[in-house]
Amino acid sequence: MMKKLLAIFCLIFLWNYIVYSQDNRVFNPDLNWLTIEEARNVPPDSVFHLTLKKEKLSGEELPEEIFQYRNLKSLSLRGTKITTLDEKIVNFTQLTFLDLGRNRLPVFPVIICRFQFLETLVLHRNSLNYIPAAVENLQHLKHLDLWETPVMNLPEEMEKLPELEYVDMRGINMNPETQEQLKKRFPQVKLELDPPCNCFR
Repeated sequence: MMKKLLAIFCLIFLWNYIVYSQDNRVFNPDLNWLTIEEARNVPPDSVFHLTLKKEKLSGEELPEEIFQYRNLKSLSLRGTKITTLDEKIVNFTQLTFLDLGRNRLPVFPVIICRFQFLETLVLHRNSLNYIPAAVENLQHLKHLDLWETPVMNLPEEMEKLPELEYVDMRGINMNPETQEQLKKRFPQVKLELDPPCNCFR
């Protein structure tokens, strides 16, 4: 009985570790991430990396006070339950890292494509099922995280992105043909894919 309980405990621990490590793999621990509460204690111009992942927002509204941090380079809205993006977010003209993972986005927020310096875009665990052609405006995009989204393909416009290095499409069921097509179209990009399946035959 004890052996069974120990085995169950180990499986639960391993599962939590895998999920946690997957969900936090894009955060750079060397950055000085601030919460809203911490950001209030420093001059707005000195806030460069802000996380709202402990906040529970609704719809598209973001706390008005965050828009004073115009020097933001990194913004995490992970797990805040947003369904779209407030248009004021374009005020963050220096943004290079945007984490929208684990939200309720039904479509890709096209407003993101106005961040001309964006290098890393995290969209995992959202309901969006396509990437718009406007993504070609993200000329500095290097890393795109689509883990466990319904996105089955990447637009032709992404082939023109000169700095694209990495796209995470794990957790997306694809047949071998679809995976091979993606690899041929993006030969210089590291595509993270699960083993192919025959689920669409």
